[in-house]
Amino acid sequence: TIENTPAQGKLPRNGLLLSLSSDSGITKLRVFIFKITGSSRSRDTERRIEITTTYKKSLSKMRTFQDVVLGFDPANDIFVGVDPLRLHEGGPTGNASSFIDLDGLLWKNTGHILIRPRATKLQVSKIEYQAYIKPSCLGDYLLNSQLIHSGSYDGQSLYTSKYRKISNRYHSIKLENPIKDNSDTLSLCAPKMQPIKQQEFMNAEELVEGLSSKRPKRKITPIEYRNILKCCEEHGQIGERYVYDYERKWLVKHRKPNLALKVKWVSQASVGEGYDILSFDQSGVSKYIEVKSSKSNKYSFQMSENEWQTAIKYKDKYWVYRILGVPSDPVIFKKLCNPVALERDGLIRRTPDGYIVKIR
Repeated sequence: TIENTPAQGKLPRNGLLLSLSSDSGITKLRVFIFKITGSSRSRDTERRIEITTTYKKSLSKMRTFQDVVLGFDPANDIFVGVDPLRLHEGGPTGNASSFIDLDGLLWKNTGHILIRPRATKLQVSKIEYQAYIKPSCLGDYLLNSQLIHSGSYDGQSLYTSKYRKISNRYHSIKLENPIKDNSDTLSLCAPKMQPIKQQEFMNAEELVEGLSSKRPKRKITPIEYRNILKCCEEHGQIGERYVYDYERKWLVKHRKPNLALKVKWVSQASVGEGYDILSFDQSGVSKYIEVKSSKSNKYSFQMSENEWQTAIKYKDKYWVYRILGVPSDPVIFKKLCNPVALERDGLIRRTPDGYIVKIR
């Protein structure tokens, strides 16, 4: 519901001041929305958010409002949220544009936000989290943007809902008696929500597929374990991102741009397929790639039973890419084709302790 509008209901072209009241309190935002355009780097699978307003150019800080930076693609009816730290970049020209994935703009799920990591110089961790948001999920993004861009969002969608679309244009509700306020802030109030019962912390065997049934020797708290899982997930995402880009570039280099456009980051849509990336060889034959990433230089890695059964199913079409040096300097250490056959030939060894594969 609308509680307050600026005088005569007029909203600025950009830099909208927005106050959101919800069960969690009042969130005050300054919202910037920029156009999504071509990459400018001659990359067919990449797009760019043209960020032209920055602190180094003309923007002034507002102490009680946090910044939100969105790109919008009208062709696919989708928003892309990027880290507001970009507003601190750009120099005197104000150009702090952010590059995004073309296939991310094709996200169709109206009930969930797609969050992808991307390499960046903005963060100490060298990772920027980008959010692909259908209009129905915009409320959840606005209330959780800080968690999303810090990598801490747990995916709970409390305020996702249907929105009204008329003649392909968005329209606000017409107020019979617009609220007149000296403030230039648009204030909205969310409905009351039933609290979600907090699930008890699950043990390692229930959370991590493929781990040994043996309990860890070192005692760790639930919070420590969650942090370990979060770090592993971040490294996995960076490794998958690296392989996804690598496969597309490889196909373009070998004069197969049409195949490069068909490469899919499968695990972003479904986590139970037994592989992460769908790619192709030069002749167009499918490659089902499972990505195993690590910060360390350990050559061994874990495979779940589901992944092993998928490898049995696809045989020579199934690949495992071992990535080392994430997140700052990822590199492909090994490409293993048909790990089941490699084990049979004695080139790799799979131990019973959690399906650990050791490269010989």
